[in-house]
Amino acid sequence: MKNVVVGAVSAVLLFAMGMSIVACNVNGKNKGEKISADSVWFDTDIYKINLGIDTTRDVDQTAAWIAGTDDENMVVVTKGRYKMPASVRTLEEASAYVIAKVSVIDKKNNTMVKTIDLNDEITASDDINSAELEDGKLKIKISSYDMKTYSVKTIEKVLDIGSGKVTETHDFSTEMERPADKTSKVGDYNVDTFINWSENGSSCTLAIYSPDGEMKKAELKEQGADIYEVPLILSLDEETALVAATTNAGIRFYSLDLKEGKIKDADPSEYEWIDAEYLRETKTINGELYYSTPLGLYKIDMEKKATEMVLDYGRCDLNRSLLASLEITEKTDDTYVLCGQKDYDMRYDANLAATEFYIVKLSKAAKNPHAGKTVLDLYAPYGQVGETINEAILKFNKTNKDYFIEVTNKYTTVNYDDFSEIDSEDEYENITLNKGAKMSSRLAMDIMNGEGPDILMNTSDYGQLNNDNYLVDLSPYFNDLDKDKYFTNLIDAAKTDGKLYQMPVCYTINGIFTDRKNAGSSGVGFTTEEYQEFISGTLNGEDLITSGQAHYFAKLFSAMSDKFIKDGKADFSGSDFKVLADYVKDNIPEKAPSWSTYKGPEINNKAAYISCYAMSGYFYELEEINGDITVLGIPSTDGRGPMIQAYTSFGVSSQASNVSACIEFIKTVLSDEIQEELAMEENYVLNREAFHKGGMAAVEFYNGPKGDMIFGFDHMTGEPLKNRIKFSEKDIDNLESIISSCSVMYTDDQAINIILIEEMPAYFLGQKDLDSVIKITQDRVQKVLDERK
Repeated sequence: MKNVVVGAVSAVLLFAMGMSIVACNVNGKNKGEKISADSVWFDTDIYKINLGIDTTRDVDQTAAWIAGTDDENMVVVTKGRYKMPASVRTLEEASAYVIAKVSVIDKKNNTMVKTIDLNDEITASDDINSAELEDGKLKIKISSYDMKTYSVKTIEKVLDIGSGKVTETHDFSTEMERPADKTSKVGDYNVDTFINWSENGSSCTLAIYSPDGEMKKAELKEQGADIYEVPLILSLDEETALVAATTNAGIRFYSLDLKEGKIKDADPSEYEWIDAEYLRETKTINGELYYSTPLGLYKIDMEKKATEMVLDYGRCDLNRSLLASLEITEKTDDTYVLCGQKDYDMRYDANLAATEFYIVKLSKAAKNPHAGKTVLDLYAPYGQVGETINEAILKFNKTNKDYFIEVTNKYTTVNYDDFSEIDSEDEYENITLNKGAKMSSRLAMDIMNGEGPDILMNTSDYGQLNNDNYLVDLSPYFNDLDKDKYFTNLIDAAKTDGKLYQMPVCYTINGIFTDRKNAGSSGVGFTTEEYQEFISGTLNGEDLITSGQAHYFAKLFSAMSDKFIKDGKADFSGSDFKVLADYVKDNIPEKAPSWSTYKGPEINNKAAYISCYAMSGYFYELEEINGDITVLGIPSTDGRGPMIQAYTSFGVSSQASNVSACIEFIKTVLSDEIQEELAMEENYVLNREAFHKGGMAAVEFYNGPKGDMIFGFDHMTGEPLKNRIKFSEKDIDNLESIISSCSVMYTDDQAINIILIEEMPAYFLGQKDLDSVIKITQDRVQKVLDERK
């Protein structure tokens, strides 16, 4: 099962990263465009509704959604549970912790009319799958687990909204042994999705319920393809649905006969315009189909086979992250109504989402208040920016008199590659390197042509861009940062030839997580010789880095690229290159182990090769690894420390409409307020005080009931621990010292790594001597570097 899960996770990552890249001007705008007075803007009214949850109790989890509206009211269903003590043993005891409520809200005044408690109808063995309002009746579908027969049955309870009483109960047999992974309303039918995992792969079962309650099953299987998710089931006509499945072979489309329960392949060319990643939640309003993305609300036109943005979340004064987490409930010509719970990401207050339900009304304004400002395009992959960065954008747009930042996903992704044959880390990295090289080149080309974005977010992995031709050197604008206030060593680590092209804001720590006593002579990393001794001794011969020779060498090269490429000149003739090459040739297997057979190194809680993300990730490693914990750099010639990898970063285009305005925005992101907000979302940040404050909030949070769920159980047996690990300020201080030891920022130059992977095996396999390989490799790399000038 472990190997299946590893493969699934890798394939999902590949799905996210491995789509063909197409450049397009999404908004149809020209660079440096000024906002006109008659351009669309929305005035907003926002209401928070109390759902009646007892916040004096510790809330474990909740979910709330709109079940429907009528002329006067909207109906919200809330499900979840309060935190249960370990002493709870019986179903009756557990049911006292169930949250099951129906809220009736007046649409005109946006006030609560009444709350109906369903605790007499819902037990701890039940789960509300869906709810639909029809003629004053709420039809609630419930998956009920029978602990005697170990089976699941689906029950529909009909709630009369007026009386607050259940008037009907219908029993639908599913013949399933567990609740559905997802329930979709498709016309008059309901479809439950079940993903079936096994050692041999994964498939999907669809349970289709007709309007009269009859159930039919359709098995979704494909030779050579593992199905990981069904993000979309979309009605094509009264009895046919389109099914989109995420697989290790990319996105697959199927046609489902709802009446007969039969499924067949659909022509993928008919649906290549559909981005199933964002179409996972659709809503029908006034007969029209809508879905939400991080950028805005889109309408689907099945006849034209097209989607259209009808509501740009950046064209109002509310955080686009809030709007993206809501769903549309009503629409007129000039007004949209969105409702739902806010997504709080990884905030430390577990009760925040439980207590808040939002109703947002957006009405077209007579005039755009930002008329006359020049637009700065901020590119973010997939349009994903995050709540706090969105707050920084709002702050900038409100305070800057001349410029207005708009978020764009200019480089859209439409085609899907086949990953079904991938079975190792090397094969995975071949895909990501090639995709990264294409994306990096596309950005570089557009910047040179004056068509690129003004601000580039989260592109620090693209080493090709770290060049004066593409990005502005940020160093002169941030040389005065106080090293006592900020981790300025990370800014130094991000520099290329002494120039700062991409500002790291939030980051992971990449390296060897182990006891401090295992460090080499530098105290922060290993030389190649020291690392081999560490493997053969402490780790009993099991290398933590599982790449094959070519990819292993590329990893080591990237972490030391400052030794080999300076000021646009490649020089591989020195001893450092030879040391790395000989180490790999003598100690590393030709190919990475197969995911199908590799079980992982047996390291007995002594070390792990990790990318440490978030405070919870650090705490998890503290629990797993024994000793005085630190993170050490991967093998190098000088024993350098661990790397950071920025997952939130900012660069400024060399062709930006106004560099000073872009710099002003980055300074906003580095302000105390924004840094602290980022830290309270579990991010590692640059501001030391904000980092420490966020760390101490994490200590309190994970030492409490929420932490018990993560750290209070034996991961092998599932049994509660008598003495679970507790965290302290000492752990935060230790993490701060680890961050202070980071000296390199991960930033692959994909095109150069591809050359290394192609050429170095000739030496590793004894086909050519090293000098010959160096000459060919260096010449090819230099040619690439020269083409960028």
